[in-house]
Amino acid sequence: LSSRRHPEVQQMRDLVRRASTRRTQGVLIVEGPKVLHEALAAGFAPQLVLLDADAPESDELAEICTRAGAAVHWVSSDTLS
Repeated sequence: LSSRRHPEVQQMRDLVRRASTRRTQGVLIVEGPKVLHEALAAGFAPQLVLLDADAPESDELAEICTRAGAAVHWVSSDTLS
């Protein structure tokens, strides 16, 4: 995903910015590879994972998240900022 106009990118940006939206939708946002690893180890089952295409650990995380049943998308770091 490279466009800020993509619906999943817009949804994620809205969720990151608005706690009220997260509460209403019952969504937890996890940021960073360390926290994501910890969440997965604790049994968290992600629905959607956006990974930085340039991050060195992204390939491993993509594989782990896919096995956990998540939809995984690659994004540029600019896309979510």
